[in-house]
Amino acid sequence: MIPVLESCGVHCACYGNHDFDFGVDNLMDFARRTSFPWLISNVLDNGTSAPLADGKVTCVMNRNGIKFGIIGLVEEEWLATLATIDPEDVTYIDFVTEGRKLAKQLKDK
Repeated sequence: MIPVLESCGVHCACYGNHDFDFGVDNLMDFARRTSFPWLISNVLDNGTSAPLADGKVTCVMNRNGIKFGIIGLVEEEWLATLATIDPEDVTYIDFVTEGRKLAKQLKDK
């Protein structure tokens, strides 16, 4: 799958529910082997207080002279679709509130 993503020119991705199907450790290994960041901006791992699966909160890119920020948000209902994650093991932050906060932070950069 990694060669396919790389050949498609993916520059940044947000974790989706099926990315967790084989567990967090497998996902983290997969993500480390890609050349682009994986985002999860509003779900924290309670064990580490960091974004779930070692994701990044935001990504800033420059393309064709334009600088822009990317945020990877999920809705609370998304947690119930994760086959290998217990919702009690994570902290969900409201995506509207977090999106507004992160957008302001990115604009200030």
